[in-house]
Amino acid sequence: SDRNVLAAFKDTPRAKQALYQYHIQELFGVLVSVVAMGLKVLPPFLTRIIWVFFDPIWRRFGTPSVATVLDRCGMGKGGPLAKLGGALVYLYGDYGTNPARAPWWLHSLVSTHYYGGAFFPTGGSSSIAKTMVAAITRNGGHVFVRTPVSEIVLENGRAVGVKAKGVTVGAKVAVISDAGFRNTFGTSDAPGKQLVDPVVGEAQRALLQGSNENGGAPDKVGAALCMVYLFVGLDKSDEELGIKARNVWALKDFDHDAAFHSFNELDLVSSTADLELDDPDGAPTIPKMEDLPAVFLGSASAKDGDWPRRNPGKSAMTVLVPVKAEWFDRWDGTKIKNRGDEYKAYKSAWKELMLEALYKHWPETKGHVVYTDVATPLSNNFYLNSTRGEVYGLEHTVERYDGVDAMVALHPQTAVPGLYMTGQDVLCVGIVSALTSGFLTTARVSYKAIFYAALEMIGS
Repeated sequence: SDRNVLAAFKDTPRAKQALYQYHIQELFGVLVSVVAMGLKVLPPFLTRIIWVFFDPIWRRFGTPSVATVLDRCGMGKGGPLAKLGGALVYLYGDYGTNPARAPWWLHSLVSTHYYGGAFFPTGGSSSIAKTMVAAITRNGGHVFVRTPVSEIVLENGRAVGVKAKGVTVGAKVAVISDAGFRNTFGTSDAPGKQLVDPVVGEAQRALLQGSNENGGAPDKVGAALCMVYLFVGLDKSDEELGIKARNVWALKDFDHDAAFHSFNELDLVSSTADLELDDPDGAPTIPKMEDLPAVFLGSASAKDGDWPRRNPGKSAMTVLVPVKAEWFDRWDGTKIKNRGDEYKAYKSAWKELMLEALYKHWPETKGHVVYTDVATPLSNNFYLNSTRGEVYGLEHTVERYDGVDAMVALHPQTAVPGLYMTGQDVLCVGIVSALTSGFLTTARVSYKAIFYAALEMIGS
């Protein structure tokens, strides 16, 4: 809250005025984001026409970097209020991009999202999937698991179905991809993986990434950051251990850009890259805790009001730390659950590092950990079908939202007839964003469907 922020900086001159300016900029950031994302409910050609008038406002209040806006508010790097600025943008990990590269509108949206508290689904995150599946089947649809789509089927340049496990499934109205922009249209760091024929999909891909006629050019907008996850099970309840329903971002420094720069300079693999798999000295080293720009800690059990009924006397926590995909490239191509002893030992080292963070912030949990599991970028590649272990799809940089071409590239209605996109790449990271994108995509496919969906919502 503002009260807590001002209390922490009570001896800092002009802190109150800077905070006021910050909130003004925040308000404008939210307003322009609503307009920009709302334009995606329109056909792409109308989006382009309206964008001519909206573009100056967007560039003023939407796509300046977070660092640029902090400077406007008198909290720029090197100034007397720099630490105040660092405190206000502490949650940059929620969208995975440091302030110098992240767009202001996105930070405004994420930051104000938490005003007054946050929400957590009763029954845990799996209840979101269960509710969606129930809605699909209730309306005559079907949901298949372990049925990965390998290709979007085209006829005369139009999307007419998908191919999954060698079976072609025809589309009655349209094909909607929620596989993400990188998986749908291709990416320079995983060539050949795209679902759409590269010749047909190149026009859409080029809107965001630029032309790549000769091949080999890196994408303008790459993958979001990678993380290692530690899932922890405890033999006492949240109440007994004093665990609160909150998220914690433990940050290295108030200067997040400097912290991220130091992290990006870490070289943990060059000395071992040429060694054979399972060589005793082959695994990359583990960074020190102080080398990491941020650590996230949270408790799903403390946030879930139904948890005590389902799991009495137990609790669960999650610890996340950012990593580089290259630290795990050594085991790329190995099979899940069978990556070798070296990989197991490397995961174990990460587990110990992250338990250290847990015990630092919740010392009451020490001695009560009865279960741990570590997930790496390779886990994301397997379970989420990411390409480089990314946790947030496309990276949330200024370039991703810079101009009408970028906005049309991530429009629900693609340049391929019959093919639509949905999911967080259409808007931005987050459950609410992903769900909202479903509304926008449905509107582009059928306004009639949106009308009936609204009636169902009102009726329920």
